[in-house]
Parts: sequence; structure tokens; C-alpha cells
Amino acid sequence: MKQKILLIEDDDASRLGIVRSLSQRGYAVSVANNLVNAEEDVLARRFDAVILGINLADGKGPGFIRGIRIYDPYLPIIVSTGCDEIEIAVDAVRCGADNVIAKPIDFSALCASLKILLEEERHHLPQAVERQPQKGTRENFFGTGSTARRILSQATRAADGGAAVLITGETGTGKGLLAKWIHQNGKRSERPFAGVNCSGLRGEVLMLEIFGAAPGKGTGNARGKSGLLEMAQGGTLFLDEIGDMDLTVQGRLLAVLQARDPQWAENAWTPGAGFHLICSSNQQLDAMVRAGTFLPELLQRISTTVLRIPPLRERLRELPGIVRYLLDGLRGPDTLITDEAMRALKGYRWPGNLRELKNALEQGLLLSHGARLCPEHFNWLKSPCRPGELRQPLTMSELKEQHIASVLQRASGDVGEVATRLGISRATMYRRLKQLRSKDY
Repeated sequence: MKQKILLIEDDDASRLGIVRSLSQRGYAVSVANNLVNAEEDVLARRFDAVILGINLADGKGPGFIRGIRIYDPYLPIIVSTGCDEIEIAVDAVRCGADNVIAKPIDFSALCASLKILLEEERHHLPQAVERQPQKGTRENFFGTGSTARRILSQATRAADGGAAVLITGETGTGKGLLAKWIHQNGKRSERPFAGVNCSGLRGEVLMLEIFGAAPGKGTGNARGKSGLLEMAQGGTLFLDEIGDMDLTVQGRLLAVLQARDPQWAENAWTPGAGFHLICSSNQQLDAMVRAGTFLPELLQRISTTVLRIPPLRERLRELPGIVRYLLDGLRGPDTLITDEAMRALKGYRWPGNLRELKNALEQGLLLSHGARLCPEHFNWLKSPCRPGELRQPLTMSELKEQHIASVLQRASGDVGEVATRLGISRATMYRRLKQLRSKDY
């Protein structure tokens, strides 16, 4: 079956060139001329990837990307941008775009990027269960320092043991990549890897994704719906951000894990081969247990082995090695970065951790036009570390305040513009402004 690509482009020449190039490579391409039609298409149909031309007359690409990420956190998104739209491209990456291609478009580069995203970046998609590569896959996203060696040593033992694994760490530290590494280097690497982001789905929708449904039960499908528990049999089940899972879903998952040979009351499915359970969370689950929002028995079941990935601000000594690894993957080993630029990167708090660092390097490469990376390519990093504060993480409230203040400053105080960029209503924006402890921007 052909993979389906949604192209959103209002420039005739670019649109025709992209359609022709992708069609020749066997993709099925649907075209939307504006964001309104594109949004309707995304909600009504399932696409394998989106290519977005951001110079659109009827809206701004970053807001659209943010909306897609709510609907589908893992849908590959490529943005095409003109040389005079770099600021918009930077916002697009921050909102969740996977890659940026400069105009005039190099169709070979576009197709190569699309192929990589489709083959390597969609391992979390709930509806897709993929065959994994052989053991020994080079997925050393954590660098080569002492922290990386410790994490991968622990992960190797977890992969060999097969006991339930809980990966903890802040957003963007690479929990999903580590889960995939454990699967690829474990005894079940030849079997499926099935995962879902619990923060992206709620209630009955999440219940359906994980457990499936019997024929005709809530699906309108005479054959029923396979859940991830069934898809992961013999392989690995990854529950990303399990702390966001509703108590009702937690209870049903606990019942499955407690039973040796669980069987649904509806007799929809009886498991046979079992699976390796890996969960992740950016929250303190023990605190949630004390607050009554997470089941203590479930925490015991999923945390046989606990792996903590420290935030990037605690690994600044290892930053040069991590940056080098990421640059090698983004553009190759010939990419140069000056010592001054590296010092600028070390002077930032990195609240978004490795994910933010990778996005920053992608943006820097876009601004440098292939030249070596210099401090001016990272001028938009505005939150330097203060002495003695490297190990003092910001609270979620402080991060939200900092982000709103930053966006408000970039928008020159235009509250309506800020609300649009944040993807919230003006009324909600005003309420958040009132809640800020500091109004001095």
C-alpha cells in the first residue's frame, strides 16, 4: 500500500514539483492549498506524513503544527521555507516540526528526509507496530560521557533481564529513544515494538488503543479492534508518560499485569507469548501515589528496574560530545562549530533537554547556510545559566512563566499574537498573565 502524504503549499511551482517528485517515488500525495482545508483533511483521514509550505496567506504554519501535535504527537512533519522566513521556521521547529527544507526545494533532499522520518521516527505511533533492526543498532543518542556509559550499562542489563522497566526523566531527555534501544538490544528485538503516548490520549480512547475491543463493541467494526497488548505479543509494549494515564485505565492495566494468563471479560483476546513492558514518566510517580492519582500496586509492577535520565543541565561537561554526535547525524562529521558557540550552548539551561538541543542545532544549521556554527547562530537562546544554579531545575510553573514571557517579548506585547502562538484563546491568555508572579518583561 502506498504511503499517504499531505502536501500543504500555495505556490504553484513548488506544489507541482513536489507532487511530481513524490509520485515518481511511489507516494500517494494529497494537496491542500490552505490551512483550513488541510486541518479538515488531517482530522478526516490518516496520513503518513505532512509537508508544509509555511508561506501561507490564510494562517501561520507553527500554530497549525501545534494543533497536529495535539491530534497526533508522532506524525512526521517537514516544513519548506524561503530564506526570508527563518524566524517562522524556527518557531515551526519549536512547535514540533521534524525537519526544515529551504526553498528553492532540493527534491532529492526532501525525499531523503521524508524516507528517514517514515522509516525511523514513527516507532511511537499507536496504530503502527514495526519490525526492529538487528541487535547492536547505533542509537547512542546520549553521547559518550560517563553519564551515557552508565545509562547504557543499566539499559543493557534491563534488555537482557526482561523485567518491567520504568524510565524517568524530564521531557526531552530521550526516554523514548532509550526504550527503543532496550528493545533493539534485547531478546525480543525480532518481535514488534508497540507504543503509545498516554498524555496524548485520554479515557476511553486510550483504553481502546491499549486493550482493543471485541467485534462490534464501541468500534462499529464487525472484526473488532486490536489493542497494543495484542500487537506487542512476543515483543515490547512501551507506555510513554504513564503518569498521565487515567485511574480507570490504570486499574485495567493493573488487572492484566496481575493475572498470569489474563482474559478479557468480553473474550476479545487471550494473550499467549507475553511482552516486555517498558514505561516512562516525567512526573514523580511516588508523589502521585501519595496524592491518590496513581495506583501504588501499578507502580510496583512497572518499576522492577528504574532508569533515570538526568537533565541536560546536569551533563554540561558532556555537552561537546553530545553536540558532536548530533551534528554528525544532522549534517555529517565535516560540520564545524566554534569554541565560542560551544560556550554559548554551555551557558543555556536547556529546559527542553536533548530534544531542545537537537532542535537548536537544526536551527543553527539553517541560519548558518552550511558554514561553521558561530555564537550569532544561537542568539535566540536567552536564558543563560547563573553560577551555582546548574543543578536547580525550574518548576513547571516557572517554565510556563518563562515561556510566556519570552513569547510575549518576541510579539512586542501583542496579547492576541501570543495567544495564537501558544495555541490558546485570548481569555485563557489573560488569565495566565494574571497568574504570573512577575509582570516585568
